[in-house]
Amino acid sequence: VLLALPMAVGGWVLAKLVLCVIAGALAALTLWIAVRRFAVPVAVAAAVVGVLSLSAPLAAYGSQVYPEIVAALAVAGAVAALTGRLGRGGLAVLALAVIALPWLSIKYAPVAAALAGLALWRLARSRRVRAAVALGAGLALAAVAYVVVHRAIYGGVTPYAAGSYFVDGQLTVVGSDPDYAGRSRRITGLLVDRDFGIAAWQPAWLLLVPALGAMAARRPRGGAAIALPLAAGWFVATFVALTMQGWWFPGRQLVVVLTLAVLAIAWWARGGGRRLAVTLGLGALGVVAQAFVVVEARRGDLTWVVNLQDTANPLYRAWRTVLPDYLDVTPATWVLHTAWTLAAITTAALAYRREQSRTSPPRRGG
Repeated sequence: VLLALPMAVGGWVLAKLVLCVIAGALAALTLWIAVRRFAVPVAVAAAVVGVLSLSAPLAAYGSQVYPEIVAALAVAGAVAALTGRLGRGGLAVLALAVIALPWLSIKYAPVAAALAGLALWRLARSRRVRAAVALGAGLALAAVAYVVVHRAIYGGVTPYAAGSYFVDGQLTVVGSDPDYAGRSRRITGLLVDRDFGIAAWQPAWLLLVPALGAMAARRPRGGAAIALPLAAGWFVATFVALTMQGWWFPGRQLVVVLTLAVLAIAWWARGGGRRLAVTLGLGALGVVAQAFVVVEARRGDLTWVVNLQDTANPLYRAWRTVLPDYLDVTPATWVLHTAWTLAAITTAALAYRREQSRTSPPRRGG
């Protein structure tokens, strides 16, 4: 509705303006969650949210007519509710967000399920049986309505049932013969692929790895509301999505949960010092990269969904040489893939150990 009405009234330009407003609201809500729910100082939160919102892929999808940025706002709203008191207002916000996500795209259903599961688990744990039953019943009715309406309009439980391309059934949108073992390389590739990895265009996303390692050690209040939906979104982008490379701006499959990545990085950098300096230093490179592609696209030198990788940005062109190329798989690809995978595992383990040592009480002498 948010996009269809402006498009009907004033065309694509107005629709893009609405998306820009939504992107701004997403950044503001992310800042609020970081400060109020995760105790990140305002200046640190503003700096981290600022550099990541002004760069790829959040900045790009804040002006392109896709459901991604709207879905990201729904996820942020659900997390804001989950990490709060979860009273009537919070439950209403959470339910609306969970219901909205599959309507925006069926690929968001696992993220919606993770959010709903967390809410039901929290209500059950606090013995709020009535609230849990009401939420569960409401979501079940919404699911039935979703199926009924989709079958009536599209002839199946997803819009893909009406697509002439998917002649062998709507599930072929996942692939006619998917190689799930082969797709596992996307776990790393979604981050560091030289053309479509989010860290290729904003190196600060690499800090998600130590941030999650530190979170696993510290287990901050509300940490599960970041980790589980983020894992669900990454899982879909890895194993369910037909491809991670296509005619779109890099990072499309991850945008729905990248707000959670922003929160994790902001929490990790909350103490300032070297962590914040590294975040802002890498983040500045991503802002420069985004500025390059915006200017070059305005001049007509490239388009965001065809030849974005032809950017003249010297920083990106140098950086991509150490990133694996999953479009042209060679022995060098596997060497780089293995190196980056091992580096990620090692970094997460070291961050976990370092954070654990910081929180463990000192041993008494004998």
